[in-house]
Amino acid sequence: LRARLQGLACLLPALLFALPYGAPFIVRWTFLREALWRPLLPVVRFIHTGRLSKYFATAAFYALVAKNTSLHPFARSVGAQAAGLMMMHIPANFVLQSLRGAPDALIDLALGSIFAYFVYSL
Repeated sequence: LRARLQGLACLLPALLFALPYGAPFIVRWTFLREALWRPLLPVVRFIHTGRLSKYFATAAFYALVAKNTSLHPFARSVGAQAAGLMMMHIPANFVLQSLRGAPDALIDLALGSIFAYFVYSL
């Protein structure tokens, strides 16, 4: 049970990486906005403020969780998978930058697709 709870906690950073892509959808519903967005917003801002902060957060998470031999192997494997999922922001941001001048409907579709992939992978 302890290893499963640690594994579940390892998925939280990947969720923090996915929240900005789902922000237009999360803020529409009051329950999600109050239960998910507002409590996690300071952490999301901290991770996504700097240019390299996402990379440092991913590398630190991988080093502290996935390579930590004192953790249960299940938690380490879930941590490694979450760190890999956290690296998906690189191609996702590339796609969003290439759609910079596109209509809002296309950008919303891209954001929704990226967020749906993150949530499905979690």
